[in-house]
Amino acid sequence: MGKMESERGKLLEILGVKPFSDEPLSVSEETREEDGLIIEKVSFRSLGDVVPGYVVRPGATRGTKFPAVICMHGTGEPKEQLIERSFGAKGSASEGWARELARRGFLTLSIDIRGGEGRKGLDIWSGALVSLLKGQPYMGLLVNDVMRCVDYLAGRQDVQEDQIAVTGFSLGGCISWYAAAADPRIALCAPICGGVGRYKDLIEIGTPSYHSTYFWPPGFLQVFPQDQPEVLSLICPRRLLVLAKDRDIGMPLSGIQAMEKELKEVYHRYGVSDNFRVYVSPGEHEFTLDLFEELAKGLEEAFLGNHDRI
Repeated sequence: MGKMESERGKLLEILGVKPFSDEPLSVSEETREEDGLIIEKVSFRSLGDVVPGYVVRPGATRGTKFPAVICMHGTGEPKEQLIERSFGAKGSASEGWARELARRGFLTLSIDIRGGEGRKGLDIWSGALVSLLKGQPYMGLLVNDVMRCVDYLAGRQDVQEDQIAVTGFSLGGCISWYAAAADPRIALCAPICGGVGRYKDLIEIGTPSYHSTYFWPPGFLQVFPQDQPEVLSLICPRRLLVLAKDRDIGMPLSGIQAMEKELKEVYHRYGVSDNFRVYVSPGEHEFTLDLFEELAKGLEEAFLGNHDRI
């Protein structure tokens, strides 16, 4: 076992994740066509729980294999918000962004995140506390759900198995980078305002109370004393596109900048400097249209052949 796989094993251990479940996979519950897109209502099981979701893909493309994007919402948002027709209508990208990615040539899978209103059981705040009392870090459960998304997508006939990306806003963004570090099958990771940076900066000069218990896996800094960059380096040489705001309550700008400096060195050592990029725009914790366009550009360049790299 190489050093990177050994480090990934340590991450899986502190998260309590057992990769590559043998639980039965999804069935399509309902399919409809809207505005030239095929929309499927699907569900699958993860650690005994049902994960509901929507697959959206371009229509009239029988036999085509699409790059796939796992899309995750922020705290308190439903998956339905991601597939609404109202993308950009309010000057924001928060509504309909998974649908818009499908309109641009991707197959998207939008799920209800564990602890959200579309899932049964406790909300994410109570669920994270109860989970800790049982010895299971909640982030591990969230990551396991994403790994089941990868299982499901990799088994679809209309998905290019080596072109599966994960992205999300806020809570969804936090989950995305943990999941990409844990699962090497994910080809591209693009957290949006996802708390990416360094825990050190968030604790010392930021607002750590903004994040729920899920964001603080016990033992993280003991196992990874170099902070988040040490875990994010497990994504290398795969593509990592960090999308952020300079006044985001979820992570101080200094933490983003310190992370960027360290990760640039890692990607440079691997000879894939162009596979890592950080885009920061002015503003607070919000999924703005410029962040979406950077996301779409990165996905298109990586998977649709517009450019060689993100």
